[in-house]
Amino acid sequence: MQYGTQRISNETVSVYQGSGPVNATANPLQSFDSMGVVDQREADLYSMWHTYNSWTGEPQQKEELLNKIKEITTHRTHLDSSINTINVELLGDQHVLISRSVGRPLVDDWECFKSMVRTFETHCGSLTQYGMKHTRTFANMCNNGFSKDAMDEAAKATCSSYNMGQWDPAVVGYST
Repeated sequence: MQYGTQRISNETVSVYQGSGPVNATANPLQSFDSMGVVDQREADLYSMWHTYNSWTGEPQQKEELLNKIKEITTHRTHLDSSINTINVELLGDQHVLISRSVGRPLVDDWECFKSMVRTFETHCGSLTQYGMKHTRTFANMCNNGFSKDAMDEAAKATCSSYNMGQWDPAVVGYST
């Protein structure tokens, strides 16, 4: 097993690990590289996609699986774009520059953090395991003094037309 500063050819192992903006693509189903690396947040979708591609059973069941894949990817796209819109609205251009020094906790006020996540989910749908990658955004909002009311307004404006359906936190529960 190799980590961080170890090299595979001319590239560090970290290029193939984790999820970061450098590794992100518009269509995660097409982002699996020749080494077979799958982002953990995409593993369920990858498995479903593989099942779909190798399906030999009833065509109706294959169509149902494809519809489920589409529903999941639609919700994930909604989460990503909603978080991005809210992030830009509240944090502006500084959202790219915010970072914490080594050894400091992710967030200073955990109650603020939990209320930000809950407020987002109330208006935009459950984060799901996939959406947990956005927790730093919520922490940045709290660490920079944004209120629950600011998140409430931004989330309402961003997600008011979205039908949460099966991702309604009243159905699946809240993440926090």
